[in-house]
Amino acid sequence: MFVNYLNTMLVLGQNPLQLSQTQSFIFEFFLLRGIHVIPRTIPVYVYDGFIFVSGFFYPGPSRIFMSRVSKSTLSAHKRVLKVIVKSSILISPNILIQKLNKQIILWRNSYKEFDYFWLTCLDLDRYLARLLWKWVKRRHGGVPCIVLYHYYWRKIDGNKLVFSYLDQRIGRSYTLLFHV
Repeated sequence: MFVNYLNTMLVLGQNPLQLSQTQSFIFEFFLLRGIHVIPRTIPVYVYDGFIFVSGFFYPGPSRIFMSRVSKSTLSAHKRVLKVIVKSSILISPNILIQKLNKQIILWRNSYKEFDYFWLTCLDLDRYLARLLWKWVKRRHGGVPCIVLYHYYWRKIDGNKLVFSYLDQRIGRSYTLLFHV
């Protein structure tokens, strides 16, 4: 059985030898028809887990496949967040929050169906909080940390701390979304 998605072919087999033979057959099949295939990966034994279209799939209990966001996809998203935060040192915090919220919504909608998504999101939220704390300290060099903390972080729903900014000119509050 095989699945073809976004120029990626996923071939399922019983063992590594069968997958290697299938790969040779597929390459020969395409070569006879004048189609050049560039192999980017080698056959993978399914029960070791495999990466397919931004996800890592692995066998879970009762032979059911589980999925999680792949490490390369997480790294790419973290790089995007870091670029947004680092390039925003001179812009208003409300614009930074809007840019980050747009990226978070896009990422959340793309990957929310993976198993244990909320654990991945907690890790991303912690990473983003560290980035934002560094951004705040760089932006306001000599101001005491406690003042910055109370200026940019607000409590919502009891104990949840969120990065927030109140625009004094228009009286509007901007709040960063969580990944979850």
